[in-house]
Amino acid sequence: MKEFKADIASDIQVFDELIEQVKALELATNDPKAAALIQSIQQILARQHVDIPDTKDVEKRKVIIFSIYQDTVMHLKPLLEKAFGSRLLCVTSLGKANLKTLKQNFDASTDFLDQRDDYDILLATDKLSEGHNLNRAGIVINYDIPWNPTRV
Repeated sequence: MKEFKADIASDIQVFDELIEQVKALELATNDPKAAALIQSIQQILARQHVDIPDTKDVEKRKVIIFSIYQDTVMHLKPLLEKAFGSRLLCVTSLGKANLKTLKQNFDASTDFLDQRDDYDILLATDKLSEGHNLNRAGIVINYDIPWNPTRV
């Protein structure tokens, strides 16, 4: 029993050390993946991304960012708001107002006269990836979802 308790105490010490090492990284405020995401989106919107043709006749590409976790969406929201301001639409639930805004800005089947261009970026959980026409966006980024051809 003494050995078991000593092992548990040792494990707790290892976990405490790991927690301190993770805290030292300050990933909540210094998130390199989010920084790379923001840089890529800036390039996409400026038509300077390597995968986006720089021609005037190509329609502006809207961007959709999907995450599997709502916590990730809530982590990214303030970072993206800081970078893109009011051009970001973050949808975590679909009430009538959100649905209308979503359709007007991202649904290609919406009547042309009802279409709006208030947002360039949609941030949402992957629940929104099914059952909605979001074809006004030309770029889809799966932030923490591995690309899976069976889902496409």
